[in-house]
Amino acid sequence: QRQMCIRDSYNMDSVMANYELVKTFNEANLRTMTELQNAQRSREGELNRLAASIQQKMQNNGYLSEASYNADMTALNQKQQQAQNYLGSLQAKAQQEAMRQQQVFLDSLNNFLADYNRTRHYDAILIYSPGEIFNPALDITDEVLAGLNARYKKAAAAKADADKK
Repeated sequence: QRQMCIRDSYNMDSVMANYELVKTFNEANLRTMTELQNAQRSREGELNRLAASIQQKMQNNGYLSEASYNADMTALNQKQQQAQNYLGSLQAKAQQEAMRQQQVFLDSLNNFLADYNRTRHYDAILIYSPGEIFNPALDITDEVLAGLNARYKKAAAAKADADKK
């Protein structure tokens, strides 16, 4: 009977915090969120100014007819709907990109672990979380991070060379 050899484990939190690919994704996500917040503030400011203009015109008896007031209110409502659609589109794109990034990360991690295990022939490589009790000698987090980051840097350099051509 074959004895199971579960020798290694790694900490996913540490991988997520120190893998250069994840850091790159986090920076991109931060830029995306900042752009989204700026777009939201811009649209809100525009709509608030338009609403204030309508309110001021109404208070100063600037509307000569109910039809002209209704036309301005319709325009305001249309701009509100356009802003909601635009912001919703930006949020959907950000969510799609986050899902794509997660898949790229998981593919990268799984491919690395498969290659890593080809030379080690373990029956399992486990993920552990802080607070779980395990033998620290089995922790391969540093090896996993070094391998992932080396692959990432190699791929980034190859992409940069391809972009120059």
